[in-house]
Amino acid sequence: MGTKTPKNVDFKRLADALDGYRFAYLVTVDDEYRVHTVTVEPELREGTMDVGLIGGRTRNNLESRSAVTLLWPPSEPGGYSLIVDGRAEATDSDGETAALVVVPTRALLHRNADPDTPGSAKGCLHDCVVFSEP
Repeated sequence: MGTKTPKNVDFKRLADALDGYRFAYLVTVDDEYRVHTVTVEPELREGTMDVGLIGGRTRNNLESRSAVTLLWPPSEPGGYSLIVDGRAEATDSDGETAALVVVPTRALLHRNADPDTPGSAKGCLHDCVVFSEP
């Protein structure tokens, strides 16, 4: 079974898209594959998402699985969610909390497709705009 190499994220397009979003959800998974979600306010800095301080449960999850998702919900119904998948890197801060940065491996805008929009593919359920370099 082969592995896919992710395309490079287009950070300019990602930065432009971030202007329309206030907060995100950081999604991690524990050893029993239960999802843990917390609200964060990440900032894009030099090719990484600076998430800031995280708590103990999130940090514990990252010890086993560094793959995370950042999800910015749409600001209005029918709008795009912004989704960034990446690899988390936590650094010790004070022993109980840690600072977190996420190195994006994929970024996209996502919403349900409108089947009545001219040009929509028949049976298409999703409308996605992927921020990857060609």
